[in-house]
Amino acid sequence: MKKIIILLIVAASSLNINAQVDDINKLPTVETTASVDTLVIPDRIYLSIRLDEKDTKGKVSIETIEKRMESALESAGIDLKEQLSLSGAGSDFSKYFLRKKDVSKEKTYTLLVYDATTLSDVMINLEKVDISNVGLQKVEYSKTEELMIALRSKVVLQAKQQAEALASPLGQKIGNAIMISDMNAGNAFNRLNYGALDEVVITGYNSRAKSKIASTVDFKKIKITASVRVRFHLH
Repeated sequence: MKKIIILLIVAASSLNINAQVDDINKLPTVETTASVDTLVIPDRIYLSIRLDEKDTKGKVSIETIEKRMESALESAGIDLKEQLSLSGAGSDFSKYFLRKKDVSKEKTYTLLVYDATTLSDVMINLEKVDISNVGLQKVEYSKTEELMIALRSKVVLQAKQQAEALASPLGQKIGNAIMISDMNAGNAFNRLNYGALDEVVITGYNSRAKSKIASTVDFKKIKITASVRVRFHLH
């Protein structure tokens, strides 16, 4: 008997919800889509540094190359404990590649830098010690979430203004919002991938002309966009 009563309550609740949805769908509404964006300078730049014995003349040991790299990075103001880490299979131990009768060791590191000046110093110092296998992994803006909150507030207001502009010529007014859809939900706004290091700079280091490294580099700004779709009651 209790099970039957529970089933009846659930069924009644479901019918009530469906009725409310039908009532909402019958309301006169106006729906608008709005977007706002802004440009920011990335402040977290992830670089990949690959060390390989076979890239050196006379086959310098991987341990020696590592020491050269660490010294070069420290000279550029890098905190090795906080900004440098082994990545991929290299975090376990060196990779080994059979090359005729020789065995070549390889390690890959991930380096995090926060500004263009440091990036420039890093590239110059690594070039001085003959380390050139450096690539860009990704760029981030660390305050993306805070920025998105501000942009969402702005874009919802814009959507309301658009709805008012649509309703006014008809002699109607908009009421409460009955649906707000965040069209950016699930997107990773702060992670942008580039194919090459020189795509993130306007001037300075060029991966195809390593012998001409400028003393400064500038980061390209990245666009962060907030978009919403809002449906208002129209009366």
